Formats: sequence, C-alpha cells, structure tokens
Amino acid sequence: MKGLTSSDVIAIATGLVSLAAFVVAIMSWITAHRAQRLAERQEARRAPRLDLRLIDSKVSEIDGKRSFAIHLQIANPTDTANSVAGLELCIRHRREIPLTLLAPAIPNADESVPVLLMPLRIDAHHTVEGWVRFAVATDLLKGSTIEGYELVATDTHQEKTTLETHMLTWSLR
Repeated sequence: MKGLTSSDVIAIATGLVSLAAFVVAIMSWITAHRAQRLAERQEARRAPRLDLRLIDSKVSEIDGKRSFAIHLQIANPTDTANSVAGLELCIRHRREIPLTLLAPAIPNADESVPVLLMPLRIDAHHTVEGWVRFAVATDLLKGSTIEGYELVATDTHQEKTTLETHMLTWSLR
C-alpha cells in the first residue's frame, strides 16, 4: 500500500478548507437572517398604530338631537409618538337601503368629566382616557333600524383604527 503523496495532502487540505468555508458561510447566513428579522420587528414597532378600547357608552335625547357619549381609552403601543387627528362615530342604519351616517366628535359641555379633545398627542407606549361626544339630529335616524355603531380614529398619518360596538346603553335626561 502506498502512502499519501503531496498532491493527496493538498487535495485533502483544500477539501477541509472548503468545508470550513461552507460552514462559516452557513453560520453567516443564519446570523444575517436573524439580524434582518430583528430589524424588521424593530421597524414594525415604529409604524404608527393606535389601539381603541371602549369603557362605557351612553345615548340620550337632548334638544331634538341624539347625543352619544363614549368613554374611551386610546393606547399607542409603538415606539413612536402619535396623535389622534379626529374621531368619528359611524352609525350603520337601514331604511329601504343600508346607510351610514358619520358624526364627528364635538366638544363636551360638561366640564366635570375628562374629555378627549382633538388633536390629541399620545407619546410612545402611553394611554389616554376620557369621554368623547357625538350628536346627530333625531330626524336623520327616524324610521331607521340601527344595525351597528363603529368608532373611527384617524391619526396624523391618515391611518384609521376602528372599534365596533353594539353595547350602547340608553339613558334619558
């Protein structure tokens, strides 16, 4: 049996170096892939987003208008400050055809309750809470069947966040 020649040793060494380079390349690819996923997650946390939570709601008839008062909590779970530019109440109702009535938020006359005034700045990872009022002329909804309510918050980036609610309690003043 013959021993290894110098060309055999060079071929084996070249194969081992190639194998080591392949392992290093795979490890580098795995590290780069993990870094890319981490960067994407961090970037997603910077994207503007608002979370809405309904705490309470009341409906009453005042001076020929149906007044909606909604106790709301608005959270900013992102790493970037954001602002609520506007709030609207969408009232889905039906006469012969489905209709949607949009009511913008109005200032609250009752100074004793905390209200949310637009525009409303919300710092990163903070939450604000307060009441928002909407009013609609009673005649606009007369003879309609209410199918649902949806609260729409629009931030300064024109991103819309919606909260659907069917749990409005009726109260009379």
